[in-house]
Amino acid sequence: MADTAPQKTVLAIGGLDPTGAAGILLDMVAIRSVGMHGAAVNAVSTVQDGLDFLSSSSEDAEQVRAAVGKVLENLQICAVKTGALGN
Repeated sequence: MADTAPQKTVLAIGGLDPTGAAGILLDMVAIRSVGMHGAAVNAVSTVQDGLDFLSSSSEDAEQVRAAVGKVLENLQICAVKTGALGN
C-alpha cells in the first residue's frame, strides 16, 4: 500500500545568495538531502559570490509576513529554519 502521509516540509526564512553558496538556496539543498520538502521565504536579498559580499537589502516585513502566511496556509510545516532576517 502506498504511503499517503503528507511529505514533511521545512520552511526556511532567510537571505538569498544568488550563487547558491549560502542562504535559502543552500538550505533547500540541505533539507532535500535529509528527504524532506523545502519551502522558502526570502527576507534579505544579497549581492555576493563565494568570495565577496558586496551588499544586502531587507525585504519589506509585510511582504515576508504575507509570504510566510501563504506557505503556512498551503503546506504542513514540521520545522522552521531561519537565517538572515533583515530589519
